[in-house]
Amino acid sequence: MLKFAFLVNPVSGGGKGEKIFRKISEVLARLSFSPEEFYREFTRPGETVCQAKRLAPITEKLIAVGGDGTVAQVHPSEGLLPAALDMARIIASRAPLAIEATKRVASGVSATAAEIPALAASADHAEARAAFIGKRPAVFRGS
Repeated sequence: MLKFAFLVNPVSGGGKGEKIFRKISEVLARLSFSPEEFYREFTRPGETVCQAKRLAPITEKLIAVGGDGTVAQVHPSEGLLPAALDMARIIASRAPLAIEATKRVASGVSATAAEIPALAASADHAEARAAFIGKRPAVFRGS
């Protein structure tokens, strides 16, 4: 079973979907995921629902990348708000500086290599290391 399957609308965000599609493999490789653990595919007009139904049974997480229309086609509407809130809670529990850096890299404003020095020198990074060593939840302060 795949860990992640990505359905990416290539024209979303004025073409940013295509850029994101190209970066998925690079980012997951940096996170130590092997190519056998994920799959990515461009959405096809009129076929997104079928694509999602085909991938859902073979993946742990089906991720839609695109606008509201793409997400609505991939995720059943009755479960969309609870799923979005669950994801928001997970994201909110992460280090704020890392979230901001991730958004800059994903949007093409910055490069990963440019973000790492500031993140590594942050108090949040020190807190993450201390929490890991102490086997406790991290308390991030955004500094």
